Amino acid sequence: MEFVCNFIWERNGREQNEDALVLQQVTKEGKEYLLAVVCDGIGGLPEGENASSFVADSLGKELMRLLEQRRGLSMRSWRNAFLRKLYQCHQLLRAYGKEREIRLGTTLSMIFLCENKGYIFQAGDSVIFAGKRRLKRLSNVHRTKNGALKQAVGAGQNLKVEWKKVNIRKGSVILLASDGFYQRIEKQLTDQSVVKQLTKQGSEGEQDIKKWLQDKYRETKQEGERDNATAICVVCR
Repeated sequence: MEFVCNFIWERNGREQNEDALVLQQVTKEGKEYLLAVVCDGIGGLPEGENASSFVADSLGKELMRLLEQRRGLSMRSWRNAFLRKLYQCHQLLRAYGKEREIRLGTTLSMIFLCENKGYIFQAGDSVIFAGKRRLKRLSNVHRTKNGALKQAVGAGQNLKVEWKKVNIRKGSVILLASDGFYQRIEKQLTDQSVVKQLTKQGSEGEQDIKKWLQDKYRETKQEGERDNATAICVVCR
């Protein structure tokens, strides 16, 4: 399977962009690997940009470390390795905050694919959509009824990362998005026309994906969104 990708990373109305992303595609021994990560530093807490970039960068480095191993890994081994890294990041951020007497943390939305199989990982209110006919949300939003985050990497004593095994078909579209990108336009994103537009013949290039992301970003701004807006879009063909 081939992955055609692009992303958007916008400060929008905030003074600083506290979102972070990683998008890596690697071919090894005839197999295509994809890692896509969107992290959103928790607003209202110090050093949100440091928390988000630390987690995203750590996951990107973990992918490359695992790919450098001589023997191939089972899918379960990939899952366990990424979960260990996430919980390690959680503890390191907690220790960093304790040393400086601050609280910090970040949401996480991540997908790892080897060819068409892989896993999603989720903590917080960034989300993952995917589908062949229309985009559907694959991950839950970890918020209380009052809108407070229930899960975040680095924040809170106990972290529970939601994970799920996925099988992605050719012709599917994957979207990872921070709440500043999707929250005000979720209905538009899950309309059937979205996948048709992104997968129609002659419109699957990186620039076509970039244009679509920019159009959706303008829509969310028109709806009054001022939060950082970050998204990764992947067309699988």
